[in-house]
Amino acid sequence: MTVEGIAAIAASLRAHPNKLAHLVVGAGTWRAFDALDRILDAKVDPAALHVHLGHTRPTAGIKPPFARYHPMLHSEV
Repeated sequence: MTVEGIAAIAASLRAHPNKLAHLVVGAGTWRAFDALDRILDAKVDPAALHVHLGHTRPTAGIKPPFARYHPMLHSEV
């Protein structure tokens, strides 16, 4: 996801911000997070935006606190 990609849909997003119900970004780049800021500026509900860093589930009382970490090295939307 890039700022340019958001710019391409910005008019529709501003007109109908509730149509974006769920967006997941995996370990985004700075530009991906800048794009998320622009989505928030369009009044999309912040609860619709999620950042997933590769953790699959929390563990119960053991270290590390998350099982099966799968790092994401570039923006995935």
